[in-house]
Amino acid sequence: MERQISIIYAGTNGFVDELPLTALKKYEQELYSFTESKHPDIFADILKKRELDNDLRAKLNKALEEFKGTFKA
Repeated sequence: MERQISIIYAGTNGFVDELPLTALKKYEQELYSFTESKHPDIFADILKKRELDNDLRAKLNKALEEFKGTFKA
């Protein structure tokens, strides 16, 4: 569930708008690995809180911006 929420959040908040459709599967897989290794607290918080409060949204935004800088389509 936490993975699905993170990719849906990325998609609905413009983080994948610039990517070609052919890159989305790679983006999704690498995002999960990136989040698990660099920001594991995000997945844990999603499971624990069961809602995206302002703090969790801020963490997601920060992680997604960081990932955006490393992802190569």
